Amino acid sequence: MIAVALRVIPLTDESLSVTGYGCMAQQGDRVRGRTAEAVIRRIDEGVSDRLLRHERVGESAVDPRLAELDREWDVDRVITVEGAATALTGLALGRLVDSRLFAVPAVVAGALIAYAARGWYPLLPVIRAAGVRTAREIQRERFALKALRGDFSFADAPVREIAR
Repeated sequence: MIAVALRVIPLTDESLSVTGYGCMAQQGDRVRGRTAEAVIRRIDEGVSDRLLRHERVGESAVDPRLAELDREWDVDRVITVEGAATALTGLALGRLVDSRLFAVPAVVAGALIAYAARGWYPLLPVIRAAGVRTAREIQRERFALKALRGDFSFADAPVREIAR
């Protein structure tokens, strides 16, 4: 069952986007492309381990995990909050300490533009190493949990039938 759930929702196949938002799927792929292989492997193995645990425990553990996923912050949200907090701190320090610190919000704005355009952000390696996942990675786990719970009629079908 786990193998079916994970094979149905590959992270590299745009035709099977589980987010429903094309740009979100692309953003997740760009972030994964800028993430160290070891970090990606650790994130993916964590999902697999949790799914195996939920498969053993049964349906009773799925709903609480789905609620946790609803509260989980994705990379975009973390970067947005971090950028806003840093920019506001730069404005306050520029006013209270030294006017040269007004450059901080400009640097943050440039980094946010680079993230929106290319998926690059100076703190992205740190954020990803902390285990923060993309929205697509979170959706992938949500989808697999729902498949485990039996929400989809294809969950017991062989993968080759699902691909048709």
